[in-house]
Amino acid sequence: MISSFAKRVAISIISASTIGLVNPAQAASAKMNATPVNETKFAVVAAPIRGSGRSQLQIYEQVSSERACFSKNGTSVDPLLVSFDFTNICRRYIDSNGYSVRIGDRDYTATYSLNIRRNGNELLLVATPSRPDVGPELEVARANGNGDGFVSLTLNAGWSLRKRSWQGRTLSHLYLYREAFPTGHHADTEADMNENSQVSPIQTNKADQTTTETREEEVDIPLF
Repeated sequence: MISSFAKRVAISIISASTIGLVNPAQAASAKMNATPVNETKFAVVAAPIRGSGRSQLQIYEQVSSERACFSKNGTSVDPLLVSFDFTNICRRYIDSNGYSVRIGDRDYTATYSLNIRRNGNELLLVATPSRPDVGPELEVARANGNGDGFVSLTLNAGWSLRKRSWQGRTLSHLYLYREAFPTGHHADTEADMNENSQVSPIQTNKADQTTTETREEEVDIPLF
């Protein structure tokens, strides 16, 4: 069942687009805001995909202090939340339904996907364009050193975590956020509003690119 709050969001967006002032994507972007969060309560993680040698982006949030959701030891992360029912204690963001890129006042969900890529001995979080003509790949975060298993990622300078909000209400969707495009890069015109995006351009090995799926992958879970 759709919540009354979700219905109000949808009606507001449809109303704005119906009168011809903006298209639905523009209306949604204009309505949604990016609210700062306490980043010490989050872990940005490269999580291994079982049997593939690849990783996907997962983000863990400590919602309450009842029980620890994760622990860090250097670059390694222990996803403690997988060992208990973490309802109302933790949140886990595993795909594009839970996180996206936002630059300034624009959400670029439809344009860039967030992927884990191995570049030599390092793991990088990169924003990958949906088409070659959209723009360059941009680096969002990296592991401070090599590691196996669940690896902690550190956001690059200029990037932060924020939550999507609407009319003062904070929603359970995370933005990988920066105020503006890196020097020399900018959003395209209105025609590309639905498909533009993020980070500073990087040079990486073409091998080992991993695309974040819109469904949760089967990941290696530690036994307790």
